[in-house]
Amino acid sequence: MRLSEKLRTALLAEANAIRAPQMQAYMKSVMPYIGVASPQMKATSKALFAELQYDDARKWMADILDIWRGAVFREEYYAAIELTGIKQARPFQRTDILPMYREMIIAGGWWDTTDSIAPTRLGEIL
Repeated sequence: MRLSEKLRTALLAEANAIRAPQMQAYMKSVMPYIGVASPQMKATSKALFAELQYDDARKWMADILDIWRGAVFREEYYAAIELTGIKQARPFQRTDILPMYREMIIAGGWWDTTDSIAPTRLGEIL
């Protein structure tokens, strides 16, 4: 099973049907939410990502973009951003990955994703 599938399964297990439309309305998002609060999404992502091993940036970027491009729920975007910041990815934070961050900022298209990427991930590189 791909990481993106494992992630969606894990997030759906934490779904809150009451909270989801409230989150979507608050963010004025066309993309639906599962209803997983940020601390819970981060904990779920951290537990899932703890087992990962990346020898180089290509596989790490492939996993991020697979999650990002296949996202159905906004929390999947947030989890992909979490994956960009895992400890073992620090050596991968170089200018050659800027196209990935560009894609994420443009596709995310709202302050919630841009504010999580631009000052932290891009700030580290630039």
